[in-house]
Amino acid sequence: MYKVIEVAKKLNTSKVTIYKKIELLKKELRPYLHKKQNITYIDEEGIEIIKKSLSSSAKLSNTEKEIYETEITELKKSIFLSDEKLKNSICNINQLVDKTIIDTKSYIRTLENQIKVKEKELHYKETLLKEFKNLIKANKNRIKYLEDMLK
Repeated sequence: MYKVIEVAKKLNTSKVTIYKKIELLKKELRPYLHKKQNITYIDEEGIEIIKKSLSSSAKLSNTEKEIYETEITELKKSIFLSDEKLKNSICNINQLVDKTIIDTKSYIRTLENQIKVKEKELHYKETLLKEFKNLIKANKNRIKYLEDMLK
């Protein structure tokens, strides 16, 4: 009888793999498993069952290998196509962003020019307003002078 760690070393695999096989083959291995002081022991027949299970799962038929290779090739193609689509999408997005930036900068320049024009118009109107105020003041003085002369 061997401890699980000893079986793992003997079969050149990990403890975890042995425990997984024990769990998977519980019904078959039950007569060959023994627990003493919370340590699992496996006898020779149990080791053979685990060994067969490990070797059968490690061996794939040629058909299975071909299927897997075909699937891998198709997945690689699919990944390549997806990658190309992604690159194209990124390129398109970058172009749109660049165009948007150019358009936005142009719009900002237009707005800045409009602000300058409005500032000039405002300055002109302020000048006219001052002149009108001066004219009104001068007219008030003339009216007062004329009223004083009439009295």
